[in-house]
Amino acid sequence: MRDPERIPEILALVQQVWERHPDERLGQLLLNACRGCSGWPDVWSVEDDALVAGLRARLPGAWRLLRAGEDGNPFLIRTFASREAAQSELEAFQARGHKQHYWLERGEG
Repeated sequence: MRDPERIPEILALVQQVWERHPDERLGQLLLNACRGCSGWPDVWSVEDDALVAGLRARLPGAWRLLRAGEDGNPFLIRTFASREAAQSELEAFQARGHKQHYWLERGEG
């Protein structure tokens, strides 16, 4: 059985993120937090720790991995709670030899 003690912490984090993004519906908020998680877009399979990481990545100080779209505009790939995690993913994309330009930005939350 999963630990019920996790519930208040996760709900408080959902509230904290939702208050920063009040125009999102709850479903949008959760899907955006799960983006890039293992199992995405099947949210049913996303583990709580991955959801928590995704929610924390939407708070101030998070790091965003972007690439230049074909039209030259930035395209958000994923957000990360730490620079180290974002840098690791950036290096993985660059190592694939894609022609797109990838970079990191500090998010505003």
